[in-house]
Amino acid sequence: MRKLILIFCLFVATTAFDCGGDGGKQSGAGKDLTQTTAAGVTVISQGGITPEQLDTINTSVTELLADAKALGFTEHLDPRLYTIGIVAGCEPSSDGTPSFRIRADDYDGSIYDKNPAPGIGEVLAAERVLVERKQSDWTLYPGNSYQICPGNLELMANTSRYGLEHILLYWNRFGEYEATANHSGGTTHPLIQSRQK
Repeated sequence: MRKLILIFCLFVATTAFDCGGDGGKQSGAGKDLTQTTAAGVTVISQGGITPEQLDTINTSVTELLADAKALGFTEHLDPRLYTIGIVAGCEPSSDGTPSFRIRADDYDGSIYDKNPAPGIGEVLAAERVLVERKQSDWTLYPGNSYQICPGNLELMANTSRYGLEHILLYWNRFGEYEATANHSGGTTHPLIQSRQK
């Protein structure tokens, strides 16, 4: 199995959490639908995801929380604290992984830049944690949420884990969070090792 390398980018959030639909209002085709996993993770998507995808997210999140607890993490280990947005309109990256475009001017002109306009960097990402940075202060926005692309069950298991790894590091090992937030130092997932390996 090939190693999945994902680019994670910081996103300065200024608007409400949205999956591309109607801002989280009532369910229906083309509208944002809120679902909850068995452990209490909130999942927002356009029109909903399958029971198998919901179960995959649930398993991935609960396994990571158990791994983090075994490593001595103590903060934010309740799955009910988390919201995952399933992004509509994903496109394949160079390795075929469903990804979405993120404005990331730090990558302007790099091999990862998908926007030819000078001064504007865009990268493809398979997961994104929503954070706000004001000078040297970071704030998760809006509270413990992240976005992933829909896809096969293996991809969704990985990305639902990988986004949460960043949040757990934010709350429990902030130095590691800052060092791995945008993977610019070459760090890859998993950032928190599984107990089963």
